[in-house]
Formats: sequence, C-alpha cells, structure tokens
Amino acid sequence: MIADTSMQREHISIEETAAVVPTASGETSQSQRNALLCVLIVTACAVLTYPVANMPYSDEFSYDKTALEFARTGHILYNGWATAMLGWLIPWGALFIKIFGFSFTGIRLSMLPIDAATVYLLHQILRRFGINSGNAIFGTLAFALSPIFMPSAVSFMTDVPGMFIIFVCLYMCQEAVITSSDKAAVIWLTCATALNVVGGTARQIAWLGALIMVPSTAWLLRRRRGMKVTGLALWLSSFIGVLMFLHWFNSQPYSVPEHIIWARITWMTFPHLAAQLVKMVLCLLLIILPLSVAWLPSARDLGRSTWLRIGSVILLLVGFELLANALGRMDGWLMPWLMYLLTEQSSLVPGMFGTPVTISVWIRFAFSLAVIAPALIMLEQEIGRKRNQSSRPASPGSSWNETIWILGPFSLSYVLLLMPRGAFDLIQDRYLVGLVPTIIVILLKLYQERIGPKLPAVSVVMLFLFAVYSIAGTHDFYAESRAQVRAIQIVEGSGVPRKSIQAGFPSDGWIQIENGGHINEPRIIVPAGAYNSAHSTAIPQECRDGFTNLAPAIDPKFFILFPWFKNPSFPPPSWCFVRANYPPIHYTTWLPPFHETMYVKKLANSLAHPK
Repeated sequence: MIADTSMQREHISIEETAAVVPTASGETSQSQRNALLCVLIVTACAVLTYPVANMPYSDEFSYDKTALEFARTGHILYNGWATAMLGWLIPWGALFIKIFGFSFTGIRLSMLPIDAATVYLLHQILRRFGINSGNAIFGTLAFALSPIFMPSAVSFMTDVPGMFIIFVCLYMCQEAVITSSDKAAVIWLTCATALNVVGGTARQIAWLGALIMVPSTAWLLRRRRGMKVTGLALWLSSFIGVLMFLHWFNSQPYSVPEHIIWARITWMTFPHLAAQLVKMVLCLLLIILPLSVAWLPSARDLGRSTWLRIGSVILLLVGFELLANALGRMDGWLMPWLMYLLTEQSSLVPGMFGTPVTISVWIRFAFSLAVIAPALIMLEQEIGRKRNQSSRPASPGSSWNETIWILGPFSLSYVLLLMPRGAFDLIQDRYLVGLVPTIIVILLKLYQERIGPKLPAVSVVMLFLFAVYSIAGTHDFYAESRAQVRAIQIVEGSGVPRKSIQAGFPSDGWIQIENGGHINEPRIIVPAGAYNSAHSTAIPQECRDGFTNLAPAIDPKFFILFPWFKNPSFPPPSWCFVRANYPPIHYTTWLPPFHETMYVKKLANSLAHPK
C-alpha cells in the first residue's frame, strides 16, 4: 500500500511537470505550419529592411575580419576587439565567404538561416509551455519583430546565434520533461549540455544553458532514476568545458578578455548599478508593450481604490521626472531608457550614432508614461485576482512548476551577469534579448489562464506598430550607411586616401585592422605590448570620438558622420570642424524626418582653443 502510494505520488509529480504538446498528428502538423509561417513572416521583414551597404554594422567589422581570415587560412585570428569567443559563428561565416565571395552584405545575409531556426524553435517552445496556437504565433512575432531582435537578425553579430543556442538547450530540456522514459530524459539533457557547451562559444552568456538551465531541469526531474547523479555530472563536465574554452580564448593573440569585476568598487558603484537596473526594467516594459496592453480592455473592472493607487504612482513618476528635469538629467530617464538599438533605429530619440532627435522631450515623457501605465494596470489586476482567488484554474498540463524551474534560475542568473556591466558601464538594450522570451511565456500563460484564450485587438495593433518601427528603423540605419559609403567614395575620388577619412567606428575599425593589424585596445594581454599608449595630438581631445585612440592607423583630415556629432546630448565644440568642399549627401528614411543630409567636414584652420 505504501509502495502504491509512493508510485502514485511520483506519477502525479511527473504529470505536473509535463508540458503541453500537440498529441495528434494533425495538431503537430498545424504547429509546424504555424512555426514555418512565423519564419516566413520574419524572413520577409528582414529582407524588407534591405540591409545592403558596403560597410560593417557595429562590432561586425571585427567578426567579419575574423571570418574572412578563417576562410583564407583555416585559423581563428582575433584582432583586438572581440570579447565574444565567436566560436562556430566564424566557420559559418567563412562557409558563405567561400561560396559567394566576401562582402559585408553577403556575410550579413548568412544570418538568415540562423534567424529562421531561432524563430522556429521559439514557436515550438511556446507551444510546449502550454501557449495556445494563436498566442504562440503572437508571442513568436512579438519577439522576432521587436526592435531589439530585427537589427541583430540582419547583422553578423553574436546576439541571435547566442539566442539560437539557448533555444536549442531549452527545447531539449522540454523534451526531457515530456518524455516518459528515464533513459530518454538523460539522453536529452546530455545532448543539451554538449551542444550548449560547444555552441555557447559563439556568445559566452549562452553557457547559462548548460550551467544553469540543464541542472535546474534535472532537479525538476529529480524523482526519475539516476537524474540527480546525471545533473551533477553534466554540470561538472560543462563547468570544466567552459573553463577550458575560456582558457583557450584568453591565450589567443589579440583576444580581449572580459573580467566580471571591471574596475574598483566605489561608493558611486551602487547608485549607478541601481539606476541601470531600474532603466533595464523600464526598457523591458517598452519591449513587451504589445503584451502588457492586453490587460487594458479588462481594466474597466478595477475599483476606485485601485485607480487611486495607479494614479498615485503616476504622480510620483511625474514628480521624479520634474526633479530630474530641474537637475538637467531628465533625458536619461525617458524612453527608451537604454541605448544602442532602440535609439539607433530612428530620430525620435537621441542615440550614440543616430540622427538628431525630432520630437520634444515632453512628448517622450508622455510616451514613457504610456509605457509604464499598462504595466501598472496589469500588475494591479494580477494582484487583485490572486488576492480574491478569482483566477481561472490552470489548464491540464499547463505547469507553472515546469516554467519556473526551467526559466527561473536561468533568467535570474542572466540578470546577475548583467549587474557587473551595470555597475561599471551601461547596460545596452540588446543585452535584454535573453530575458524577453521568459517574460513572453509568463505573460501569455497568465493571460490565457486568467482572462481568456485570445489576445485583444489592441495587442495586435501594438505588435503591428512595433513591427513597422523595427523594419523601418533597421532600413533607415542601412540607408544611412549607404549614404556614408557614398560620402567616403566622393572624398576618396578626389585623391584622399581612406586612412585620412574618419567615418565612425565600424568603418574605421575595419580600416584600422587592415592597416594597423589590430585595434589599439588597452585590454589586450597577448601579445604583451600590443597596446600603444602614445596618441596623436593632431586632433584636440575635445574633438575626438571614442574610437580615435583605438585606431592610430587612421590619420583623419576629413570627417564623415562622427557618431556623437549628430547627437545633441554630446555636441562637439563649435570651433572643431567646418564644412569641407564636398557636396552634401542626401538620403531618405522611412521614419521621420524622412529626408536626411550628411556632410563632409574637416578640422578648423586653428586647432587651438579659442581665446
């Protein structure tokens, strides 16, 4: 009797952790068709951005060069810029170079198969977490058409390959939970570990799959035979494998090792970290807005006291922003809160490399409140339902236990790894790409179980607007890059060598590696003495961009699209530059202001400070 009760309890435990998967062949076929539909939509949108420009995108210049050298020599050669190991991404890019020849556009388009596999896997993962067919399509597109995924999807960067490896590990962990065979579960987790350790070489944060996700899944299945020993053995083997890969990378010439603690911890470290974490949460609210607005139609059921609490929080936020405005810091506390991708895709907000802002700070302030308000309404509704125990019961097999154990420790560890960067530097919005799928799963499950099976029209409209912004913004970035290439060609056509033209760090980085062999990065350890601390004084310090000292092979006489020169938050002194005798370059964008002009500049005649 005791044995029967124990077996029954174990059976119930396993059933509670089982994911919802299509059982009938018709449902499986439908799930596959829907996943392929998502792939086709995302691929079409990626092609629509027209990512064609004879110029690298962001850090791509370094990765492109390493892939090109691998295609030529069969060796992985770093060049003083990559902190990511790059791993399998390099032979992948080299394969396309061998087949189609080298071009920046060609190597970018090599990402499309990886994009497709990533999108397909995400859809299948959502279905296995109990998300119904329609919402799984919505969740997949909300991620893949977001402004932090689309630009990376059409660039030879490590963000999407890293997510692909994480999704492979996650999918295999789900399969281990689903299978009824103890042996099959062990095999799935073993394969997930092996593929993640090798695949994580493309982007090291993906190793959280083997180091965290697999062990937490093993703990979820701890009642199965041999699972505890398997989980421990897999963690030890993956830990040793990761250490070996890191040792190899750090010993490679011109690799750039990245330490967890970057600098000395001071009393300012903690307020800076707190501010970055708050901005990270706010930026996440912006990214998941198509999901959070789903709670707006049901907000009419909220009571007066609830609306008073929401109004009080909004008033506190308004007061905080007014105080920040009085201190001259309001701009940093407005959407999109974190920099890089979101700020680069339009002139609506100021960014490091983007065009001048075209909307007032107060309109951005209103947008910021419009992002936060739906999140507050959603939070109030969920707290109220939990307090009143009025939520619908979870559908059979839709296990929160599985969701928490597979995604929870992974997401927490992901945030912990972002904290050192937030303490000593800035958290970029693209780093949040690993957290968004977890939020999508949680919100879709909550909505299905507590409100209804179908998302409201307001979510569909918001997703459409986000997709338009992502596609148009990515298009505009490459339109700007093509204009930049034309400007460089005009100056070179007049007899000026390329190394006398400064055109922003992606292009300059490529030229520096071509002429100087490597980036002049102070963090290079191997070989010793690679960093040259002596810098040219030809350009006054106030007129330099952040890349000038890293590219000593460039001796600029003419300047095209200095990254921060177009940003009103970081204007150069007016005495630095004057217009050069070259025609302006006009180009069109899909987002406001629709027509842009790029100028070639040169140093002013006097390099001394004005008296």
